Amino acid sequence: MQLNSEQIERIVRLVVQQVRALAKSSEPTVTLAPSVEISTDGSEVALADRVVTMETLEGKIGGAKALVVSPSAIVTPAVRDALRDRGVQLRRDSEAAKRAKKPVEVLAFAASGVTSWRERGPVGVFIDLTSTVKQAALAVQQDKIVVLLTESPEAACCAANRDAQVRAVSIDSIATLERVLPQTAANVIAVDPSKIARDEIAKLMETIHLHQTVAPPAALLR
Repeated sequence: MQLNSEQIERIVRLVVQQVRALAKSSEPTVTLAPSVEISTDGSEVALADRVVTMETLEGKIGGAKALVVSPSAIVTPAVRDALRDRGVQLRRDSEAAKRAKKPVEVLAFAASGVTSWRERGPVGVFIDLTSTVKQAALAVQQDKIVVLLTESPEAACCAANRDAQVRAVSIDSIATLERVLPQTAANVIAVDPSKIARDEIAKLMETIHLHQTVAPPAALLR
């Protein structure tokens, strides 16, 4: 049976949803931060997503003339058709795709002072450490970076680092973040929110995006 692009798109979307549902198991539902893309003078948009569907693309093209993805990214036929109809070139470039900003998911456990973080986007709040680190690991599997807000960042790091894909670090300032990110390429950043002032949150996020394409040291890969 020959499937059209709309049917393939629907199948891909359902498969992705089912995989995520299985991974989440019985964990609380969390609103995930939207993907963040990087554009060059508005004419080019680069995405770091591993699977590009119509849902992934929504609201990101604007007036761009080219969409850049990694060489290994899966682009659904519906996306290809939509790009062609809009006159947008699909280009594969590993370096440009690496510069695309990964989504950052903010999670919180046993932490006060979360309100100022909510002003910048969704914050998933959990009732225990186990649920929090499981959601952090899931986000890492989805190629996201996690900021974990907790009054016990050291304990959170110990628990999170039991997952082979997680590289969790504890920080107490932006200066510490700037020092440890190039050394570790951390994908989970645990911090006591009381240590970061409201007007420093944007700087913290900028620092994460600045260093997010740094490759982890070989000794940290398992």
